[in-house]
Amino acid sequence: MSDYNQRLIKEYSELKERAGKLNVMLKRWADGSLEFNPVCSIELLTAQLHIMHSYLSILEERGRIEGVEFEDDSEFVRIQDCREGDPTPRILKVGRTDVRSH
Repeated sequence: MSDYNQRLIKEYSELKERAGKLNVMLKRWADGSLEFNPVCSIELLTAQLHIMHSYLSILEERGRIEGVEFEDDSEFVRIQDCREGDPTPRILKVGRTDVRSH
């Protein structure tokens, strides 16, 4: 495997791990079990998670085009945007994304 493809796999893996950690934090915030109070708003952190998932979708599409298989095929968990007046995020479980469907 080329260095380029190895870097793509590493980039994907690291981003997926970070998105997963942010997702866990947001879930804990939503259920009241987070052990600290973030300075940033839940809306800002939720937007960050959505962008991270979009970035993952792009990396997946690059992998598909370039014939790169990503080892971890687990599902993502996304958090739906909060509704105005309701700060509770809605937890949504979705499968792998497909950038072509956006």
